[in-house]
Amino acid sequence: MKPSRMRTRIGGTALAAVALTAGAVAIAAPASAKTNAIAISQATFAAQPKPVIKVKVTYSCDTGTSLHIEGMASGAVSKKTVATGAVASSKTVCDYGDHVAEVQLTPTTGAVLRKGDKVTLVVKTRDAAGHIYADASKSTTL
Repeated sequence: MKPSRMRTRIGGTALAAVALTAGAVAIAAPASAKTNAIAISQATFAAQPKPVIKVKVTYSCDTGTSLHIEGMASGAVSKKTVATGAVASSKTVCDYGDHVAEVQLTPTTGAVLRKGDKVTLVVKTRDAAGHIYADASKSTTL
């Protein structure tokens, strides 16, 4: 017995709808699965002309988000903040891709940085309201 013409059309339409939906989900899944992330890739210490810790970070954020990157170094033993710095939101790019930025941490008042000091670095991405989107930390020797 042959299926009716109506059943064939309904079956074909349903199959096409399922295929289109699966294709749309497959294409959209990588974009929707992207998260705000940040990682410390490298830290270097420069003593001249002024002491500064240069921290290279790799970050990503959602399109349309306006984030700035904050960095802080604290003593490994004392846990006291010894250097701070930031990258302004006008210098960050949010487009789902991975980007590299350099955060320059300058010593806080009264802090002395020397080559060989052990520090813990912390970087965060924040929006204008102060919400933290991602953070990372790493212990290193200057």
